[in-house]
Amino acid sequence: MKAQFLSGYILSTVRNILSTYNSNVDLDSLLSHLTAFDIEYNFNSGHIADPIFTVCENIISRGLPTLPSIFIEESISSTFEIAEQVSDENRLSSIVFKPTKKIQSLRKQIYKSFFLVDSRISKLDSINQFYESPTSHQLNENELFFITNTLPRNFGTAFSQLAETQREISTISNHRTKRKISYDASNGSSEGVFFAQRLDFSFELPSASGYSSSLAIEIDGPQHREPAQQRLDHLRDEFLKEVGWNPTLRLKTNELEALPIEKEQVLTRFLSHPYCTQVADNHEAPLWENQEGLEALQIALTPLGIARIQRSFLFLIQNGILKLTDDKWTIAVIERDVPCAHLALADLKHMLEQLFILENCKRKLPSIQLTVFHTKEFESCKLNAEVNTIPIEAFNPSIGYDAILDVSILQRSGFSFPQNIAIPNNERLLRIRSAYSPRTKRKVNSAKPIKYSFPKEDQPEPLVFFLQNIFRKKKFLEGQVNILRRTLALDSVIALLPTGAGKSLTYQLSALLQPGITLVVDPIKALMRDQDQNLRNTCIDSTTFINSSISAEERNVRSQDMVEGRYQFVFVSPERLQIQEFRDYLGKMSDTYFAYCVIDEAHCVSEWGHDFRTAYLRLGENVRKYCRVHPKSLKEIPLIGLTGTASYDVLSDVQRELFVKDNFAIVSPSKYEREELIFKIENISNIFQSGRTNEKQFREAVAKAKKQKLKEIITDLPYHDWSDELQYTSVGDFFSRETSSPNSGIIFCPHVNWVFGVTDVASNIKSTFPELSTLTDTYAGSLADSDGTVNLEQTQENFKEDKLGLLVATKAFGMGIDKPNIRFTIHLSMPQSIESFYQEAGRAGRDRHKAYCYILHSTDLLYRNGSQPLTVDKDLMLTFFHNSFPGQAKEELVIWDLLDEITYSSLSINEKVKLEDLDIEVPINLKVWNNLRVYVNGNYPGSYGYINIQGCQIFPETSPNKMIVSQTESQNILQLIVDQIYANCPPGNDISKWIVEEEKIPPQPGLEKIIRSLEKGVSAVVIVPFSNDMLSDIAQYLHSNDIRIEESEVKKSYRYCFSSEEFLGRLFGARRVAPQIRETVTKMFLKVRGEQDTFRAIYRLTIIGAVDDYVVDYKTKTITTYVSKKEDQEYLDNLANFIGRYDSPENKEKVYSNIVNTKGDTMIRKCCSYLTDFVYRKIAAKRQEAINVMEFALNSTNFNEYVNTYFDSRYTPHFRPHLYNNSIDWIWEFLRENATDQDSISNIRGACDRLLVENPSNPSFLLLRSYSKFTNPNYDKNEALDDFHKSWLLLKTISNRSDADFLSFLTKFYKQIIVYDKELGVYLNKAFLNYHLAWLTSFIPKFLEEN
Repeated sequence: MKAQFLSGYILSTVRNILSTYNSNVDLDSLLSHLTAFDIEYNFNSGHIADPIFTVCENIISRGLPTLPSIFIEESISSTFEIAEQVSDENRLSSIVFKPTKKIQSLRKQIYKSFFLVDSRISKLDSINQFYESPTSHQLNENELFFITNTLPRNFGTAFSQLAETQREISTISNHRTKRKISYDASNGSSEGVFFAQRLDFSFELPSASGYSSSLAIEIDGPQHREPAQQRLDHLRDEFLKEVGWNPTLRLKTNELEALPIEKEQVLTRFLSHPYCTQVADNHEAPLWENQEGLEALQIALTPLGIARIQRSFLFLIQNGILKLTDDKWTIAVIERDVPCAHLALADLKHMLEQLFILENCKRKLPSIQLTVFHTKEFESCKLNAEVNTIPIEAFNPSIGYDAILDVSILQRSGFSFPQNIAIPNNERLLRIRSAYSPRTKRKVNSAKPIKYSFPKEDQPEPLVFFLQNIFRKKKFLEGQVNILRRTLALDSVIALLPTGAGKSLTYQLSALLQPGITLVVDPIKALMRDQDQNLRNTCIDSTTFINSSISAEERNVRSQDMVEGRYQFVFVSPERLQIQEFRDYLGKMSDTYFAYCVIDEAHCVSEWGHDFRTAYLRLGENVRKYCRVHPKSLKEIPLIGLTGTASYDVLSDVQRELFVKDNFAIVSPSKYEREELIFKIENISNIFQSGRTNEKQFREAVAKAKKQKLKEIITDLPYHDWSDELQYTSVGDFFSRETSSPNSGIIFCPHVNWVFGVTDVASNIKSTFPELSTLTDTYAGSLADSDGTVNLEQTQENFKEDKLGLLVATKAFGMGIDKPNIRFTIHLSMPQSIESFYQEAGRAGRDRHKAYCYILHSTDLLYRNGSQPLTVDKDLMLTFFHNSFPGQAKEELVIWDLLDEITYSSLSINEKVKLEDLDIEVPINLKVWNNLRVYVNGNYPGSYGYINIQGCQIFPETSPNKMIVSQTESQNILQLIVDQIYANCPPGNDISKWIVEEEKIPPQPGLEKIIRSLEKGVSAVVIVPFSNDMLSDIAQYLHSNDIRIEESEVKKSYRYCFSSEEFLGRLFGARRVAPQIRETVTKMFLKVRGEQDTFRAIYRLTIIGAVDDYVVDYKTKTITTYVSKKEDQEYLDNLANFIGRYDSPENKEKVYSNIVNTKGDTMIRKCCSYLTDFVYRKIAAKRQEAINVMEFALNSTNFNEYVNTYFDSRYTPHFRPHLYNNSIDWIWEFLRENATDQDSISNIRGACDRLLVENPSNPSFLLLRSYSKFTNPNYDKNEALDDFHKSWLLLKTISNRSDADFLSFLTKFYKQIIVYDKELGVYLNKAFLNYHLAWLTSFIPKFLEEN
């Protein structure tokens, strides 16, 4: 029996020295090849899948190759004096091995060691003697002659050790999955027949630039002259070319004695590959013949051998050859070259012991009696100096070993040197050899999840073992163990750790300690890529991401690999779980199970889910429904929600939306303050003497002033008090890339374009600071959408690799990006909340060194007619707010629209041609020009050419600056599109007109009409487009009334417009328009349904049960909804249950009585109205309050204190039980006991601010905040009075208080204030006076009337 495994270790120091080695062979490909090894055994494998051993298998194979344990690295490093272990405090106490000069001197020999060949097999007769076909398919006489005679005689004996015999063609297909495979082995046709066949000989080498790395050689006998066989041969040859192999070299049997020159030249060219060249050199001058070479072989290859021994040993345990019930295992290991057995088993034993401790089931390994046999060439290996090894010739086959491992790294399958020993070929023997090629893919094995339990210690020893050995971190940071305690017990958790506190490590370690795969949901593609790359940097490459940045073909490949368990970590967006195709892949998973679902940046569930990404609000339900868990263990998948900044409200909301019901699920730190971050507010004021000026000019003036301040900040950066070791003389010096840890910074802009935008700011910096022109770049999601020349992935990589020093970005770059040396952040405008600021500013100082975080805040007020004056910054944040919450009336109209009638956008040329049906993986966009041509464009400025509308003639692109592919390829693409035009144009239509005219789709019955038409228990599918065509209809309506406003102008006027009055003002300007036209356009405006409007409406309908489920198709821009008929009571119950998740039980019960008087003539509409009103009262109000609190913080005299108390107030837990308690009786005693000093008062304010974001209508918190502002000399007393009056008005409304009660309320508050400071009473005198005046105003008329 034969199998191939993939695993291998590489020392960190070796990895580092190779990263700078000038290699002709791709190093990643070379090292990946080395992790493939073959085993031969003589027993029927029956995998037991013990969870602990399965975890161990996955840890060993987590990277190809990966890092060994500290024990292995320390043992090898100290033996050869090539490195010493140190703690790197600059990397949060990372464990690193500092290289010595010796390893630099051995670098070339270490590199050469990875080119495997056994020079002891050096003559033609020795090849015959030591070679045995590694497959059950024995070679025929001609094939044996080629491998043992033709090949070595003509090209050298080394190459016989590289030629693989009888390789299955199907393994080539499996391995080369990144290429499109058009042959199906199971279809029974001639195309599929050859998949079951084998290649006579094949070479698959590590890749090298400019060289072909794969070649098949066929020895053709007379039967290959038969027509049927020739057809089959042709298909095989074409398939190999399609997957990137060289044309097959076919040798006739009568050519083996003397190769024809042209065929000899083919082989000569192929074997000139630099891998072959180095193998030949190693064969001629064996490394083991001198001491340096022998040491290099051990440094390079022993870690590989250790991983192979460990993986094979686990294979024997999992198949019952070695049983845990035994008292002792007697093991023989025949080491044919480098030593590895002793270290391998000692290391494996320690790892398993730590897992057993975590498992807490009191299991242990039998004792191991190890005997190691060596060959004479490797007898003097230093790694075996203290191991009692025996010459291989002394091996005694009569000893009853429990297992015999025959291992060689230099030899490949089929070779055994020396062969003059008798090894019993029984079920106890496992032969381990290097593979010719990676014929399989890694498999992350699944088993029953493990419910770990470990001591309640800050640094549990078994957990620290895996932290150190997998992630090379010395100890856990605060909060990490508390999270791991829940995750490893398979309990869901919502965890809050400050930015830079190691959130990601908690889920990564949890995943690696469970026998299954982990789905990680990230909000943005940049974060997926970053997390994926961070794992790879730790030598964990069992990871992938699936998103729109990769081609559809690659997404399918990765999704299928996920099904087959090829990855331990799969990164997706929440929207992917709403795509039917991805759900189908999840449904195919059979023997691969999910261990966890991680929601990274979990605050997005609340902050984005309610705003513009409703997929987050369905995430918990979708994950539980579609992510399969092990059937014998878990009922549902454990969820790990992680965030760096979130209010208690957001955490609770995340817990609600993910349906995590455990009250202990939320884990948060004892404090949030990061002392290395220095917050600085730069106020921009007095731009105009009067704020009453042209709004556009005002904004431009604010932007100009901010750019000037930005220039001053950057200019001053070198002269900050960084440290004694870090002194800079100029901006160029500060941003220099010539140091080991160059400084970097991020400037956050609110949007992409215009004066506050990313592109404008970056351009200004480049012109102001020429030394930064090549070190500055931009990052914003819409940049990639609008301009295909922008490669955001490359920008992100350049920034992380320190090729860039300054990134100007939107908040899309503000989450999760892990880069230690960011020394500053600058917010060009006010962030939308304190949490957002802390999240984005938290990108800085992740190495725990000093960093500065600036906000440029405009304090001048912007005046609009009929509106309260406000700052430009706040106005901008409110614009984003209104975009997310366009208004209750608007949302209701969109829902009514979908319930009544589903309208569609007109089909554009791209949609009519159905580009998604074309098998083309390049971006294509069709654009009609002047009704004469259809331009076929790629990413700007690329083009494939154009098609003349009249006659559909094609003209490939000829301009070198625009050509994307060759003219021939462009012509083929253009012809495909022409064929698609003819295929989709309805019969009888004029093609020219069909291309030019947009196609109107008639409206369809609405969701409620369809539901009413259904029988009970019957479901229906309804397709809803992302948007309707109302903006186009507005333009047409205006045209019909002789108002020449184009559709593009209508769309421009609608963008970021939140009221009909504003829309009409933008659209008509100074035009005089008839009232009836303005009224009609107003009604049409309210019926505009954009993409986010549709997603919100569908989600709301899902909450009440009008929509059972839905999937999203981003290609066709449609939502497929599933609906069925229900009783009215079910809709009402669904609504009440949803309200109950947010509100008190009392308010949940009120739903049933209040629904009667709610707007709507059916229960579905009443429920939707009630739900929409609730969202605006509860959720939208919280968002607006968060903006207000951010503004308060910016206007405070001590921003640092404000922010830190907002997160860390000691009274927050004390106040929390009163969150939905409308009584104020408790506060008087609290103030008497606690409000004794400014520190206490500051904490009172911080707790109130935080909790008022959750419930802005809490009178007690408003009153306490009023008290804290009165008693703090730095606060405006008008703000304090404002909070005071709000508190009273709420109390009066909620508790039906009379005006007479106000005097008691005011008196109590007054007495409490003057207890702290008698001088403060003056601020409340006006309130007393106003009360008495109001009383007199009310009393006098009554008195006069009665008298």
